Amino acid sequence: MLTKPNARLLLIITLLVGVVLLSALWRQRSDLAQLKHDYRRLAEQNQALQQALQQSRAAIERMAPAAPAAPTTGFTTAHPPPPAAAPNQLLWGGAEVQPIPGGLLATLQFNPTQTSPLGEVYVAVQLPNNSPVKILDLTPQGATVFAHSGKRVLRDGKFAIFQGTPNAGSAIRLGLSVSGPATVDVRGTSGITPFKLDIAPTGATVRSN
Repeated sequence: MLTKPNARLLLIITLLVGVVLLSALWRQRSDLAQLKHDYRRLAEQNQALQQALQQSRAAIERMAPAAPAAPTTGFTTAHPPPPAAAPNQLLWGGAEVQPIPGGLLATLQFNPTQTSPLGEVYVAVQLPNNSPVKILDLTPQGATVFAHSGKRVLRDGKFAIFQGTPNAGSAIRLGLSVSGPATVDVRGTSGITPFKLDIAPTGATVRSN
């Protein structure tokens, strides 16, 4: 038969064990909820990245030159058709860097080679996964006019893509905001060849990819 002190001690021990078990169960459920949240976030980022890459590939394929026609046999005309005009393309026009709250703003400029319409243009920028810097925004700057445009920056800040249809003959100026000095990989359509851009408070430097 338990004495009153022993019964009280047993009750205290039972309560302590119950508290420990409840605390462990609560931590387990909390960790499980965090893992589910992280998994959903990574799945969303992966889906957004895959969509952005598919859009970029599709745009590049649309802008690729058509394969040459097979030679024909038989009679030929006395006056061959004139050669096709060179397509309108975008050339690198330089970059300016200025400080902004929370980072740096690099304004990238691309100049068209002709005044004819460019059609839909894609520009994508990417940071290394191990970089401590994040992409904050990628948006048109200055007097650039687009018939329509859109952008997407992934939640982890390592990838951003811009899409738009500029007015004919207009130079394109895009503002790339980053949280600090960084080296970004830049790719695009309409003749934009891949390159690396070093962004620093003192300015921007282009390097071949």
